[in-house]
Amino acid sequence: MTILHEPPTRLSDGTHIEDLIDRENRMVAARVFTDPEIYELEQERLFGSSWIAVGHESEIPDPGDFVARSIGEDPVMVVRNRAGQIRILLNVCSHRGMGVCRIGVGTTRYFTCPYHGWKYDTDGRLVSVPAERSMYGDGLDRSRFSLPQARVATCGGIIFGNWDENAPSLEEYLGPAALYLRLSFERTPGGVVVAGPPARFTIEANWKLAADQFQGDAYHTAMLHRSMVEGGYVSTDPEAILRGINIGTVGGHHIRLLDFRRATATGADELTEPLEKLAGITPELAALAREHLSSADADLLSGLPPSTANVFPNVFWFSTRVPPADFGPSEGFLSFRIIVPHGPAHLEQLSWALYEKDAPAEVQERTVQNYVQTFGTGGVWEQDDTEAWVAIQRALRGPKGRQRWFHYGARSADPGDELPGFNWPGPARDDCQWLAWQRYFDVMTQGGPR
Repeated sequence: MTILHEPPTRLSDGTHIEDLIDRENRMVAARVFTDPEIYELEQERLFGSSWIAVGHESEIPDPGDFVARSIGEDPVMVVRNRAGQIRILLNVCSHRGMGVCRIGVGTTRYFTCPYHGWKYDTDGRLVSVPAERSMYGDGLDRSRFSLPQARVATCGGIIFGNWDENAPSLEEYLGPAALYLRLSFERTPGGVVVAGPPARFTIEANWKLAADQFQGDAYHTAMLHRSMVEGGYVSTDPEAILRGINIGTVGGHHIRLLDFRRATATGADELTEPLEKLAGITPELAALAREHLSSADADLLSGLPPSTANVFPNVFWFSTRVPPADFGPSEGFLSFRIIVPHGPAHLEQLSWALYEKDAPAEVQERTVQNYVQTFGTGGVWEQDDTEAWVAIQRALRGPKGRQRWFHYGARSADPGDELPGFNWPGPARDDCQWLAWQRYFDVMTQGGPR
C-alpha cells in the first residue's frame, strides 16, 4: 500500500496536532502557546524547514564581516567569505560541540573553538587542528568536519537561511510577498542600510504571541494603544482605519497597504509626486525611485505603499509615517524585526532601524530618531505591545487557562485579486492571521513546507 501523506502528528498524550485547530469555526487552542512538546516540534518542523531571516546584508558589507544569530534554537554565524559571498554556518564545533564564535559581531578570517582550538575558515571548512599529527597521526580527514551550512538567499536586503535542501526557493516561498518586500526596501538605486546593530530585548512570552499580532492584527490599535489616540499619534477619524488594503497569501505572509490614491490616513498634504509621502524619501530620492523602478511598480508604491507586513513565520517590517514625540518634521521610519524563540514562554526580539543610503544625513537622523521614539525598546508603541504578550502568557499558565481557545472569526467578504495575493480592502479583520495559522498547522502536521 502506498501512503500518500504522513499521518497527523500525535503528542505524547495522544492528541493530534490537528485537533488544536478548529478550521470550520476559525479557532486555535491556547495550548500551542504553552506546551513544551509543541515547542520542540516547532524547532524541527517549522524552523528546520522554513526560510528564516537572520539579518541584513548591510550588517556584513565586507569579506570577513560576521554577526552571530539564531535559526530557531540553533546558533549560527552569518558571514561573508573571502569572495564576498554570504554564508550561514552552524555555530557548533565539529569536535566537542563548543560554540566557535563567542562574540556578536566582528571581522575575522577564521573562527577558532576556544575549547580545543579547532579552526574553521569563513566557508566553514576545518583548516587546522592543534597537535594534529600527535593526536591523530594521519587519521583525521578534515573534509569530514566542516561546519554545517544553511541555504542562503536574500530579498530586499534581508538575509534568509534554510536548513532543508528540499524546500522551495526563497522566491517561491515568498510568493506575492517578495514584490512588497522589495518595494519597501529597494525603492532607490542605493537601497536602505541598517543604522547600526539591532536593538535586542527579551520578553517572557511565547514567540507566536508576537507573531500573531504582526500577522495582521490592527484590531488592537484603538484599545491597547489608546494613549496614542489621546496623544495625537493616531487619527481619531474612524475612516482612517478603513483606507487600506490587506494582502494575505497561502504561505502565511501578510501585507497592509496604505491607500494614497485618495486622502491619506497620515494627514500628509497632497504632493505632486506621491512618492515623497513615503518614509525617508526626499524629493530628490523620489525622482531617483521613479528612474529605478518600473512604471508599474512606481505607480503601485506611490498609490498603495506597504505599511506593515510579515514573512511567515517570524520576520516583520514597517515602512510608515508616525508623528515623532516632539511633533516636528517626520520622514517616518523604516524597520524590520526578527522574533527568536527561546523556550515555550520566552522570546527575543531583534529590531533594526533603517534609512535610505543616499538620503541626506539630517533625514537619516530624523528617520532613526522617529523609530527610536515609537518602536524602539523604549518606544511609546512598543511598550504597549510587549506588556500585552506577557499578560497573555501569564494568563495561560494555569490548567484552565491552557484549555481556552483563541478566536479568529472576524471575516471579510470574499477576497479580490486586483493585486498579487488575496486582497481585502478596508479594516484589517482576522483573514490574514487565519491564513498564517492554517499555514502553521499545515507545516506542523506535514513535516515541513513543500
